Amino acid sequence: MNNPNIKTNKLVFLAFFALSFYCLGNTMMVHYYNYPTFDKILENIEPAMQLFNSRLIILNYIPKFLLFLTSIALLKYSSTDLSRRAIWFSIIVIGISVLALFCFIIPIHSSLPETGFTTAIQKQLIDLSLLTQVLTLAVQSLLAIYLLDFNLKEQQLFGRWLFIITAALIFYLAGGDYADKFINYYIWEIVGQQDWVAYRNVETPFVLFYVLPAFLPIIFLFLMIWKRPKSIPRISVFICLLIELFVLFVTGSYFVPKIQAPLSQIYSVDLIHELIKNDFLLRGIPLVILIITTIYMFLRVEENTIFVKKKE
Repeated sequence: MNNPNIKTNKLVFLAFFALSFYCLGNTMMVHYYNYPTFDKILENIEPAMQLFNSRLIILNYIPKFLLFLTSIALLKYSSTDLSRRAIWFSIIVIGISVLALFCFIIPIHSSLPETGFTTAIQKQLIDLSLLTQVLTLAVQSLLAIYLLDFNLKEQQLFGRWLFIITAALIFYLAGGDYADKFINYYIWEIVGQQDWVAYRNVETPFVLFYVLPAFLPIIFLFLMIWKRPKSIPRISVFICLLIELFVLFVTGSYFVPKIQAPLSQIYSVDLIHELIKNDFLLRGIPLVILIITTIYMFLRVEENTIFVKKKE
């Protein structure tokens, strides 16, 4: 770890891996929650879509472009033909995603404050997003897993896969959670009394694509207490596990029964404001600590040499 070139390639690969799953989690929230529910917003559709567009720039568009750049940067550090082929494939896949995003999806998003979110636009966006965003980012994430697994192949198999899955889920959670915190909750303020019940009660696979992945790391972190890659301190695993358990507790004992359940029946600006305020304190700050600790573990792992530039 004293070689600055090794430190740099670790940081580049960390960005590549983290952004792959962050972008997937963020895109899944937009595709499986936002698109299916927006057609129910009728009264205040213009301000809702303006907020949606402005927040996506930071939370979705820029991270996807950065992922494309990190894919290209990773070529500099690959030292095997196998890794270079995988990275080139990644560049093509994420390039298709970014090209479709900027050429087709963003123009549609930009028109939504004027056109509204009609059924025809909903179908068009869902079809486009599935083919050019969800599927491409799913492939991209599989490539990231493959490259990380290959790079850690000298680590014990069970321990390294526990770490890979845990890190992937935490970065995925970050993408979905930030979309929920900074887009969905603020749109809830805008929706209004008239459209709230119809909007709120649209059936979406929210539990499957967001809630379940959010708490699955508890199982893997528990196992990582005994089985994990070399150089990952046990204390960092305990920190992540305690954070996950704390968030599970406050979600089950406070957020769901005291806020989310009542909001399924009535529109309450006070409850939404309480959600925004307390979510940041009780779940937002712990998530930041969870991400930082995961990054620390990632950088501590002893890797193979596929991303160590060979000396000429």
